Amino acid sequence: MAYGGYEIDILFENENRNPMAIECLSKPNYDHQLAYLEDIHKERILTGNGYKYHRIWSHNCWQNLNIELKKLN
Repeated sequence: MAYGGYEIDILFENENRNPMAIECLSKPNYDHQLAYLEDIHKERILTGNGYKYHRIWSHNCWQNLNIELKKLN
């Protein structure tokens, strides 16, 4: 899904809670120098518009998916 000029992996909008943006990240996505700065800017745009922003790293999911999922609460 697109938001603020960025592609977001998962966007949830719920009447009872703040909307949530979830980015599913892997190391190959961070192989260029500006990736971190782009990610911070994307987070600021989303949180400034009321979204909760979460990053889920693929290597953490492989190690313990339950811990990563608990971060979304």
